[in-house]
Amino acid sequence: MGEVIKVDGVWKYYDGRAVVKGISLEVNRGDRFVIIGPSGSGKSTLLRMMNLLVRPDKGKIFFEGVELTSPKVNPVEYRKKIGIVFQHYNLFLHMTVMRNVMFGPVKVKGMKLDEARKVAEAALDSVHISRALWDKYPSQLSGGEQQRVAIARALAMEPEVMLFDEPTSALDPELTGEVLQVMKELAKKGMTMVVVTHELGFAASVASRIAFIDSGEVVEEGTPKEILFSPKKERTRAFLNRMWELYRIEPEW
Repeated sequence: MGEVIKVDGVWKYYDGRAVVKGISLEVNRGDRFVIIGPSGSGKSTLLRMMNLLVRPDKGKIFFEGVELTSPKVNPVEYRKKIGIVFQHYNLFLHMTVMRNVMFGPVKVKGMKLDEARKVAEAALDSVHISRALWDKYPSQLSGGEQQRVAIARALAMEPEVMLFDEPTSALDPELTGEVLQVMKELAKKGMTMVVVTHELGFAASVASRIAFIDSGEVVEEGTPKEILFSPKKERTRAFLNRMWELYRIEPEW
């Protein structure tokens, strides 16, 4: 399918402490690459390095063969192709839903207003935000609706890759289902996705590959069946045992 993102031996330090330790991985076009692991393991930092919102201290990041970490490259141009959705919605509170979604195409891509509105309408329809909400403000929406608007805002930039940083962690179970359903629909459409999540059910049903990260390192990487149901490493098993307890599912090992 072709390599889209390549992470080559990246390290990141905060206050002299390594939070990402020489990680290398590849994301191919059409992949649904899921990253799991305990809190504080470096997952979100790794994800943000993929579009250089966080710069690695060592190592290289490539997008479609171009080294984003090269001083000769302007990463802003490539961020247009790499959408990202955070734990918190980060919507502009003073803007309506429609204006939030139109903002990027107009300000970043230079679209005319009528063209940007058509793109925004399609994006909002794709995440099931009803037209009755388009002129509402974020404070008038539920958490699940706000997160779906955040996804629509990223989609309106027509990215080649979508990065999701624990997009359901701030939501209750019912609203979590709304957002995960939208993400599953994106996966079915062939969107290349990298998802940091604790939602093992989502990972099992959608992921093409899963990486388990702990203490800034990739402990194991493989298919959902390999990682979720027959992991080789004891550290992976210990983490998953605790997670499966939450789902009240008995693992196969």
